[in-house]
Amino acid sequence: MYGAFILPKISFTPPLVAAYTDSRPPFQKGASAMKGRWRYHPFYVKVRYGALQLIVPFIIFQFIRTLLFPTPFDVILLTLLALLYAAILCDWI
Repeated sequence: MYGAFILPKISFTPPLVAAYTDSRPPFQKGASAMKGRWRYHPFYVKVRYGALQLIVPFIIFQFIRTLLFPTPFDVILLTLLALLYAAILCDWI
């Protein structure tokens, strides 16, 4: 009777956590093989997380400012911030 209330386990891997591991087998060596255990240096991953946490409030503030005072500088800055955020999320940077 109580077994019907047990929920299945759902695993979720955040997108940037996958950046730590290399998908190649350890026996593949050569010039193109990645050295070390991680795809990116752990400090670089921390900087990316920090940048994402800082960019979001700036985007929100800049969006409100652009709605109130729409100058070309505000629009360009909002566009650059949004592109930087998208580039970090899409792993282009």
